[in-house]
Amino acid sequence: MIISGIELSGVTIRDVPPVVTTGLQLYYDPATYTGSGTLDDLSGNGFTATLYNVDTSNYASHYFNYNGTNSNLQTPDMVSAFNTTPAVSYEVWIWGLNDGCIVSETGTTSLNSNWYDNQMEVGGVSGPPWSLYASTYPYPGPGFTPPSPPVQQANWYQMVLTYDGSTGTGYVNGAAGASATGYNRQAPWDYGSGYYLNFGASTPTYLYAGNFWYGAIGIVRAYNRILTTTEIRQNYKIGRAHV
Repeated sequence: MIISGIELSGVTIRDVPPVVTTGLQLYYDPATYTGSGTLDDLSGNGFTATLYNVDTSNYASHYFNYNGTNSNLQTPDMVSAFNTTPAVSYEVWIWGLNDGCIVSETGTTSLNSNWYDNQMEVGGVSGPPWSLYASTYPYPGPGFTPPSPPVQQANWYQMVLTYDGSTGTGYVNGAAGASATGYNRQAPWDYGSGYYLNFGASTPTYLYAGNFWYGAIGIVRAYNRILTTTEIRQNYKIGRAHV
C-alpha cells in the first residue's frame, strides 16, 4: 500500500517518487481500463484512446497484450497539444517476443495513408538482444541507431525518446543510447494533417522492419517538452513498481 508517498512491501520501505507532470499531455495506464474498448487519458487532457484487437485480460497488471498482427492503441487527434513546440518526449513500457514498432504517428486514423511516420521501434539483425531505433524525422531521415542498451526478449523495459528541436536521444531503462543532432523535425501539422499516435501498430516508414508489436505494452506517456535524464529515471523508478 502507499501512505503519504511511501510504499510498504513486507518490511521494505521505499520512497516512491511522483510521476513527472510538467508538460505531460498524454498518460495511459491499462490498470484503469473499464471494459469499454477505450482507455482514459490520466493527464486530464481528455485524449481517450481507442483499442484495436488488443487483449485486455491483464489490464489489472498495468499492461495489454498485442498479437503481432493487427493490435493497436490509437490516440485521437492531438495537434492542439503538440503543435506549439518542436520538442517532444515519448515514454512507453514494453515487453516483447519479437522486433516491432512501439510508437508511430499518423495524420488520420488510417495507418498507411495521408501522413505516417515511425518514431520508435525495437529491432536488430541478430536479436534478441535487440536495440532501440528511434527518430522524429520522416523515413529515411536521420535516426538513432545501435549501439543502445540491449533489449532482451520477454523482459520489461522503459523506452523513451526525447527531441528538443535539434537533438534526439533514445533511452532504455533510464540509460541514454545513441542520438542524432542538427536536424529539424518534420511534423504532420506542418503539412495540414492531424496528429495521432499509435502504439504497437505497423507502419510502412519503418526504422527496422516495421512489424506490429508482439508482446505487451504497459504505461504510456507523452510530453510536449524534453524530459531530463533525472526525470526519465524518476518515471522509471515508479514504473518498476508496476511490472
